[in-house]
Amino acid sequence: IMPENDFQLVLDRFKPFAGDLWLHHSGEPLLDKGLVRKVRLARTTMPDARIGITSTLGVEKTAEEYDALWSNGLDRIQLSFYGYTPEQYAQVHGVDKYDLARKNLEAILASKERQKQGGELFIRMMDLLRNNILGLPEKFYNKAHKFRNWIKTFPGASMFDTYLMSYAGHNPD
Repeated sequence: IMPENDFQLVLDRFKPFAGDLWLHHSGEPLLDKGLVRKVRLARTTMPDARIGITSTLGVEKTAEEYDALWSNGLDRIQLSFYGYTPEQYAQVHGVDKYDLARKNLEAILASKERQKQGGELFIRMMDLLRNNILGLPEKFYNKAHKFRNWIKTFPGASMFDTYLMSYAGHNPD
């Protein structure tokens, strides 16, 4: 995790900047206990930038912690959520953290719902209809549609389908 002084140095070297500013390359930004301060630094230093993070929701956070990110200048959160059931989530991610990810998803959706303006929330979902890498039975699709319809009830949340970039349960050999 980059120290705040180094982060400020990077921001200062690239200002003024008005494009997309993602606060990390890979990994989980929510592990950074100074993330809210870094969002505030980025917003102060680059007021016209679009500031975003990508998360797997693998770190427990509350809706209030997401509120702090939005209110300090975060413009967008992109989520990777590859699992409509605990079994599928574990199969895709290689860990059994569906309940934590779902709890975090509910917290961020509640936070987003309170934000009456601004802030984009994108949820990257595995495209099950075209990419049945897991060999799922047909009855599973009903659960997937139910989950996706639940997401659609939240204003300001957008979903997009993607193919898996990596798959914990897949052996390419």
